[in-house]
Amino acid sequence: MTWLPISAAALAASLCATGLLALSAMARADTSPVPDAAASARIRLFGQNGISVKFYRNSACYKSGLFGSGGAEVVSGGAGDAFLSLLGASSNTRIGMPDSPATRNLSARSGVLSKAYFKEYSVAAGEPLTVLTSFRDVSGYYCKNIARSFVPEAGADYEASMDLSFAHGTCELSVRRIQTEGEQVVLLPLDNAVSADECR
Repeated sequence: MTWLPISAAALAASLCATGLLALSAMARADTSPVPDAAASARIRLFGQNGISVKFYRNSACYKSGLFGSGGAEVVSGGAGDAFLSLLGASSNTRIGMPDSPATRNLSARSGVLSKAYFKEYSVAAGEPLTVLTSFRDVSGYYCKNIARSFVPEAGADYEASMDLSFAHGTCELSVRRIQTEGEQVVLLPLDNAVSADECR
């Protein structure tokens, strides 16, 4: 499935509505508190136009609502990020995690008017972390509030991404551990990543 193009008028409207947010996003880096290295882990999250990605520190559930992010850190889905991805101007935020098969083939995740990117974060080990994703494209195809929670281990690296199959009409949130084996980097399924529900 390909992403549908938008009209010139719609693009101009987006430019007027989100131009300032886009400039802000270009200058923004990960400014979240960095836990002590001995008690922290790292996670890489993938985003692009049409995919919303948020994560919640020290929480085994997620919060949703019409207004605000409910305490989440927004990786993808903000107006500025979406605008940059639409124009192919989005960039990655790195904190030193090793490249993986997913980052080396990042362009394979991109679609028309939807450039893929990733952001890396330092997170506390031993505390629950919940990743919340959703997807919607201009054709009306969507997946809503797919969330997984796990407890990062100290010194470990992780990746999480929304994986889409248009042929089968499915969306899946995959969480993997990045494992270095000699000179190779592999992605291992994370057995302790479980489905997460909305906070009550």
